[in-house]
Amino acid sequence: NKSDMYSGFQQQDAQEFLSILLDTLHEDLNQGDIKKTFEMPDGDGKCDEDVAMESWKFHRQRNDSYFVENFMGQYKSKVSCLECGKVSITFDPYMYLSLPMVKDKTPVEFYFLFTCLSSNC
Repeated sequence: NKSDMYSGFQQQDAQEFLSILLDTLHEDLNQGDIKKTFEMPDGDGKCDEDVAMESWKFHRQRNDSYFVENFMGQYKSKVSCLECGKVSITFDPYMYLSLPMVKDKTPVEFYFLFTCLSSNC
């Protein structure tokens, strides 16, 4: 049982708690066909936008909940073979991003996700 981890007086990580909470809620509300299997598409010369859309479509067939719709995204992974030069591009789903906390008081420059996506920062 996932909740047993939080019983007692042990210190727990807030991020760990939030990730388990979101995963559990998603699993309980998921309307997708979790038995459906598919192979994640690879770039194979297609434009990134097409591969991303195809990957997201396959992901949504198995994962269809409020949490996927509002909290999930994709990140691009690019791997190049040093031997043959083949490049593999995939888009993988994520529910949350871990970001480091700034400990000193130096000014911090903030970037909004939609700004980064539109300007490739």
